[in-house]
Amino acid sequence: MCEALDKIEEIGVKKGILIGREEGREEGRILGVEQGEDIVSKLSGILAREGNIEKILKASEDREYRKVLLREYKLI
Repeated sequence: MCEALDKIEEIGVKKGILIGREEGREEGRILGVEQGEDIVSKLSGILAREGNIEKILKASEDREYRKVLLREYKLI
């Protein structure tokens, strides 16, 4: 009987760990998206204050150019 309970407990622990990992990944994904949005918003604000509408438009369409600007403005 004790072995059966131990096995049930082991299964429960493994399921709990898997659920925790899944929840952690989802929370991490959400946090990453929010941080990315904040960084791009900061870049857009900087460029707008500088009057660089062309750069904003290009950065919104070109991922590599956006990365260059993010590094240039020390946002990443």
